[in-house]
Amino acid sequence: MSQADIDTIRESYAGFNKGDMDAMARNVHPEFTVTDREELPDPQTYEGADGATEAASLAGEGFEDYRIDPDEIFEPREDVIVVVATQSGRGAASGAPVDGTIVHLWRMRDGKAISMHAYSSREQALQALDSE
Repeated sequence: MSQADIDTIRESYAGFNKGDMDAMARNVHPEFTVTDREELPDPQTYEGADGATEAASLAGEGFEDYRIDPDEIFEPREDVIVVVATQSGRGAASGAPVDGTIVHLWRMRDGKAISMHAYSSREQALQALDSE
């Protein structure tokens, strides 16, 4: 397991939760792509550091105090990191608390994230990895 890669990913979540989108951008490879969960109404793929910050900014849209807290981080194979996390916040309009699981499958290259794909469950992420 590459502790340096895991530390990079942890730093990205910590930056996101503080609203520091530059912390995320510093940790991505120039060829970075981030892909939304397939079951979203209009899933998108974003590219590069600008795409990383755009996707991060949109993730919490419609929520107050939105955050993503990693619950489990593991490396099923070299240069692949899976993060099982709790996303939480309050509806901006309703104030109702919202939380749920989100899973991110990260691919690393040269100490930077080359891609991140979002899934709704650990099983979906691992199934996608196994089908490669």
